[in-house]
Amino acid sequence: PYDVWVGEQILGPLGMSSSSFAPAGDRADRVTTLYPWAEDDGAGPPCPEMRLGCFSPVGGLYSSVVDMARFIALHLGHAPTGAEGVLRPSSVREMQTVQWMSDDGQSGRGLGWALGRTQGTRWVGHGGGLPGLSTDLVLLPELGVGVAVFSNGRGAAGDVSRATVGILAPAVAR
Repeated sequence: PYDVWVGEQILGPLGMSSSSFAPAGDRADRVTTLYPWAEDDGAGPPCPEMRLGCFSPVGGLYSSVVDMARFIALHLGHAPTGAEGVLRPSSVREMQTVQWMSDDGQSGRGLGWALGRTQGTRWVGHGGGLPGLSTDLVLLPELGVGVAVFSNGRGAAGDVSRATVGILAPAVAR
């Protein structure tokens, strides 16, 4: 099964011990409460647990920011010791290469990644969300920097990660 293969071939070698497709045991106690946003008065009642079934590969990974730092390191060419074979550098480059570009030429898509530029710096990112959850991961490959933002609310992660990248890019590029 997909979740077993990913656990054995990717999460395990990367040391992503707080990541899985079905939190159980001590992981279940660490899952944040998700809150949808009511249109009129802020947060609504907690969301029920989401089960994505066959769609879990596109958004069903429970993880932590610390584990995402390991994933970011892999995609920036700094695989943790013992995880060098998880993804070849040539595969990372291919995934981050423009496969198609928007009509305005400002953004595009790689393999599994959105691509664009912020203040002249190339970024690679992937975001997602479900009711009560917003996530965003942004890499600045040339600068060796990555940002992961998780929010248990509606849509905030993308705004926060892009603002953070806007601050980091010029500071790190100096």
